[in-house]
Amino acid sequence: MWPFKPKWNPVTGALQTSHAAACAAIHGKCFAHSWPASEFETMIASENYLGDGVFHEPDSRLLGFSISRLIGDEAELLTIAIDSKARRQGLGRLLLETQILALTRKGIRRVMLEVEDANEAALQLYRKFEFKQDSVRKGYYTQGRSVPADAILLSRQI
Repeated sequence: MWPFKPKWNPVTGALQTSHAAACAAIHGKCFAHSWPASEFETMIASENYLGDGVFHEPDSRLLGFSISRLIGDEAELLTIAIDSKARRQGLGRLLLETQILALTRKGIRRVMLEVEDANEAALQLYRKFEFKQDSVRKGYYTQGRSVPADAILLSRQI
């Protein structure tokens, strides 16, 4: 299952509101526009969102997470974020597999997402999971940039 052996024993599980601060810390290191802990707490507590985490065992430290918004029989994958010290270990793949399986169990038929055009690692991951490009939002990402970046909109049926 793993493309290579991780440095630790990762375990997946549902996010709890107690993980909100850790989510905000990881997200803040991954993205120019990060969300506060209160936003994560609201999403995690809502029935309209699905959040999964990948945890280090044996200490249950959060290494990364994914969150999707549920909309009827569709979902929007809002974010996947991995702690910078845990990257390149297959955790993003594990989270995406976990999230798609959980969404399938909830009756979701289509997953959509957007990703920055320069995020080649994420684009490769999504292509491996058969996400297809639907469109491009030109100049969508502007925060903290001198030159805006495009957002690539992807989706896949599940």
